[in-house]
Amino acid sequence: MKKIFYGILIFIIILVFAYLIYFRLNNKIVDKSFVSQIIIPVAKTEQQDNKDATVTSYTPETQISTVVNLDLGDVFISEIDTDLDIDGFEDKVVVFRRNSDNGIYLIPAFHNPILKEYVLGEPTKLEITQVNTISLYALELGLDTKPAIVCSGTTVDNIQVLSIFLVEPSSTSKQSLVQIAVFHADVQIRINKNDRAQTIGLGLYTISCFETDIGQPNSLSQIEKTYTWSETERLFKKDSERIIPGERVENQMLQRIGSGDIALFREFLQGLWDHAANMSTSEEKLMYFDNTENEIIFTDGELQEVYVISNVSQRRYGLYFTTYNKSLTNIILRVDIEIKSLNEVSIHVVESVTRLKIGAESLWDGVYRKKDDSITRETKLQNTNETEKAIKQPHIIWKNETYELTLLDDTFRFFTPFGLKTGIYTLVTIQNKTILQLKDNTGKTFYEISLKNGTIVLSEVKIKINTVQNTGAQEIVLKPTPIENN
Repeated sequence: MKKIFYGILIFIIILVFAYLIYFRLNNKIVDKSFVSQIIIPVAKTEQQDNKDATVTSYTPETQISTVVNLDLGDVFISEIDTDLDIDGFEDKVVVFRRNSDNGIYLIPAFHNPILKEYVLGEPTKLEITQVNTISLYALELGLDTKPAIVCSGTTVDNIQVLSIFLVEPSSTSKQSLVQIAVFHADVQIRINKNDRAQTIGLGLYTISCFETDIGQPNSLSQIEKTYTWSETERLFKKDSERIIPGERVENQMLQRIGSGDIALFREFLQGLWDHAANMSTSEEKLMYFDNTENEIIFTDGELQEVYVISNVSQRRYGLYFTTYNKSLTNIILRVDIEIKSLNEVSIHVVESVTRLKIGAESLWDGVYRKKDDSITRETKLQNTNETEKAIKQPHIIWKNETYELTLLDDTFRFFTPFGLKTGIYTLVTIQNKTILQLKDNTGKTFYEISLKNGTIVLSEVKIKINTVQNTGAQEIVLKPTPIENN
């Protein structure tokens, strides 16, 4: 009996210890007394008098909590997860706005796997001032090597800034993020994989800074300065400098676009752009810039991605867009567009990911040329063909026995056998076809319009980036009928 009793007692003691160990390992020690704010662009924009100019709105609903305990009043902007000290546990790098001086700071948070909490390193103040331009990612430096942290963005003067940090001992802590390089350029800064490198560490990469050639103010020429890492001196040294010739800015329109007028630049971008490499491939790679919907649409064969513009920053002869994927809003894309000529632009895309794979260009990078058959939006001052003039006749409705269409200014009422539709309409021209777009709260419907013996014929179509496809639905023939005045 004693053996059975002692056996049961030992078993109970083991169970108690196992429960305590399990509870300790799974109990996260997180101080939830403080909720930091996070700034995230939202889809809704406030339209100004100029329909091409938008201002990003921010709402209290964009606030979320973070496990990193910032000081009271500090505003959380962004963070990434990466193993800073290569101990097998994910740490965090946080960017935040400090309440005391309104500056933007970067701080590492090292994960303590025993206490299940984060130990903060020293914060570093950044030169970046425009929150929506911030990109934060880890740069892999080789197997079993601590990563570098890269943070880029723009200043209040629209100067590009890129800072590189390494995990090193600091004056007050065993390890922290120490800024070992910072670069400035008024055009753009790129990190490139150095294919000739026979080492690990920052020697795997080169930094290219593109600046305006102030010696040729009336041209699009740039100066590219390339920097490589010196392991002995522990710094980036300028390796080369070259002038990239650009077209002379003799056209008055190009001068106005390059003067910093964002609305004019967006008007210039409006429409369809064809990737310059399309001539050597079977599939067309295209970009469509849609000012009306505030979207940039990329297509490559059957692949199509739609990005909503949330913020715009200007630079000389270029714009820097922050966008988010319309279907997956957590996918952020930074699109850098630079003018090459009146019908040519250069696109450089940076994806917002925690570990940026340098050396692999974005699918959408390259030079794009304006297509001759690009979509052109109808405006009140440009009634260019008979169909548009007919459909915009004043005091006229279009009807038959089952359908009735009324167009007033930019709005429509469409009685159909399936119910009443109301909303906003737009006329567009695609491949010399006049298309009526009806947009209500359920979505968009497209009809090709043609004139026939005083009537208009509506043929329902599907619109792809540069093609019009008939759906096969029965045509709707509408006759003009004067609006009766009561």
